[in-house]
Amino acid sequence: GGGLEGWRNGFLFLRELFEISKPLSPTQQMAFYRSLCSQGLFGIFQGGLSAEDAGVRSACTDILLCTLNHDPSLLREYVLKESGGSLLLRMIHALLHAQDTGLKAQLGEILRCLLDSSSLELNQTRDEFLNVFYDKYMDSLLSPFLNEEGWNEDGTPKFQEDGKEGGEES
Repeated sequence: GGGLEGWRNGFLFLRELFEISKPLSPTQQMAFYRSLCSQGLFGIFQGGLSAEDAGVRSACTDILLCTLNHDPSLLREYVLKESGGSLLLRMIHALLHAQDTGLKAQLGEILRCLLDSSSLELNQTRDEFLNVFYDKYMDSLLSPFLNEEGWNEDGTPKFQEDGKEGGEES
């Protein structure tokens, strides 16, 4: 297995590793997640989320959801660093433009976990993350609603079906 196959196998291996870690105690899981994050875990997802291989994209979202369900602050802290912003933009782009509805559902859940104020740690990181998200990323997330070309004059959304505009039937 050369380049792409090895890359794909690496993501699938990581997903298996996360599955194997599920029976660990919460303390052991926390140590496992923190260790992987300190080794650059989130940095690999930028390419993985935009990969053509659905298995790689699925492995990425599965792993991200595992870490978020256990400790959302790990990904929030990564996003607050300079390099983490492009990962968040990739997630938003895939949420808006991917054809795979399963991927969209997982990405929606990832964003929901990131923004869930009930799980946000009560400290400066929470406020900083929300401020950065609303300042830098909210326009991207809302872009389909802000784009005037996507709306009819009466305020209803234009839906494109089979390449046709409007509600014309054949």
